[in-house]
Amino acid sequence: MTMTRAGVAAIRPRPMQWLTPAGIASTAVGLGATVACDCLLQPIFDRSVLQRAVGGALTAVFGVLGTRWALSRDPATWSALRAGAATGAIVLPWFVLYEQVASVRERGHLTPWAALVLPVLIVLIAGLGAIVGAFFGLTTLPVVKPAERAQSSRSLDAPERALFPASLWLCTSGLAFVALHHPRSLLPLAAILSGLAGLALIIARDLFRLAWLSALHRGALPRLSLARNEWPLRPSRLPTLTLYRDEEVDGHLVAAAAFQGPYRSTLTAEPILRLPLDPRAATRPIRRRLAWSATLLLVFGATTLLRLDPALLVL
Repeated sequence: MTMTRAGVAAIRPRPMQWLTPAGIASTAVGLGATVACDCLLQPIFDRSVLQRAVGGALTAVFGVLGTRWALSRDPATWSALRAGAATGAIVLPWFVLYEQVASVRERGHLTPWAALVLPVLIVLIAGLGAIVGAFFGLTTLPVVKPAERAQSSRSLDAPERALFPASLWLCTSGLAFVALHHPRSLLPLAAILSGLAGLALIIARDLFRLAWLSALHRGALPRLSLARNEWPLRPSRLPTLTLYRDEEVDGHLVAAAAFQGPYRSTLTAEPILRLPLDPRAATRPIRRRLAWSATLLLVFGATTLLRLDPALLVL
């Protein structure tokens, strides 16, 4: 999908070229994995800040890199499970190994029996961690699958289509710990706030997008007009504004660009975007996403305020 500078400048809001579906999904999974690791392992491993910090950092890094790797493979679903298993097989042995090393330092020596059993224990724990990580990878599929579809589609709102499920997933996973009054609720609250910020961004951009479409169909935008697709000028290679059914996309957006020639200036018509000519069809998917985003923002925001215990906001 390629667009000229004039085409990008004509679209409002401008496409988020700095925010990709893979970047959104990997960041969300990295944050969610860090929260899950810290909260689920807190009752078992809570010896030191260093242990938690290194474990959280490993989880975040492998969560981000594993999701990016999964989205570069086909199918991404199976690769996401493998990435989750690899993350668990590395992170859980780290906690066990730290516990064993700390115990050796307290006793001052390592018994021969412990030296023989420790490698076997680490291998068994790595296998258990791989199983737990694969289950966590299964929970990330609602984030990975939409991101895979978004990055392969030819629509300008691909980041928003990846951001919506990622925000919903962060709010849901974070709220699960907050609602259960986990003794360490600061990181889950950070996940919820990140998800709410994503929903707010979608709402703001979709409101802007609807206002732009309304002005476009009223003919209030200079040098921009809608034209019906006709053979042989059918612009099938152009991107769409969002996901539409094929039968709905019966027109395209044309931008009049000034061309300075050697003898005179002329206006050239540049097709830049595929759109339905019917205003209702053009705005229907955006209005649907806007309504869901606003509803979820209110529901998650109100539920968090009702269930949050300020005394538990500790690291």
